[in-house]
Amino acid sequence: MSFGIMKKKKFKFLVKLCIEELSSVPYVSGVLFAKIRLLDGGSFTKLSSKEEIQDHCIKWQMKCQFQCKTTANPSSAILDDCMCRVSIRKETKGGKSYQKLGYTDINLSEFAGSGPTTRRYLLNGYDAQHRQDNSMLKINLEMTLVSGDPCFKVPTSAQNQSDDMSDLHLPITNKGEDTASTPCSSINSESSGFNSLTRRDKHSDTVSEQQDFEPGHSRNSSEQSRCDTENYG
Repeated sequence: MSFGIMKKKKFKFLVKLCIEELSSVPYVSGVLFAKIRLLDGGSFTKLSSKEEIQDHCIKWQMKCQFQCKTTANPSSAILDDCMCRVSIRKETKGGKSYQKLGYTDINLSEFAGSGPTTRRYLLNGYDAQHRQDNSMLKINLEMTLVSGDPCFKVPTSAQNQSDDMSDLHLPITNKGEDTASTPCSSINSESSGFNSLTRRDKHSDTVSEQQDFEPGHSRNSSEQSRCDTENYG
């Protein structure tokens, strides 16, 4: 007895992508540009304009439009991943060459049918020596269904980076510069919930000991004075 194999559903989307800016850039100066490349569901490549770093930030406002294809599981109707990579590069040797600083992979399927959506992504380093610490790429993306069953589900976001990070400001680490260490916020052990009621104040104990043993006035001298007073009373 043979069973028919259910074929995956096919979809085609129109993608409108805007690379807005890169913030918390760990360089004081330099010229950066972005490269967009569709990894799944088609072939699309585009370079952004070359912009200079200003206040640790690069503003591109680069808009592009392309189509991508993807599929979905016939039973769950969840769209398969459709990845698009944005690579950030820095000019070297007067523009004759470039250095890859970092990249982020965007799963386009997460944006299907959701309307214009803004997200921020931390850059992944190509290697450990060029990891871009807190550099954050801001994008705006919209996907419209061109062909396929309008009944589908989007995959769950793996990064959980959305509009609730719009006010996020991360510290900047300048490459090639000495930066002073900043104090990290932590929980005070003196006021922590564990064993906080039985913890004694060390400063109070120190003051008490200093009062009991002040120079020229000790417990022994006080006892001796009391005895002398009784003897001569």
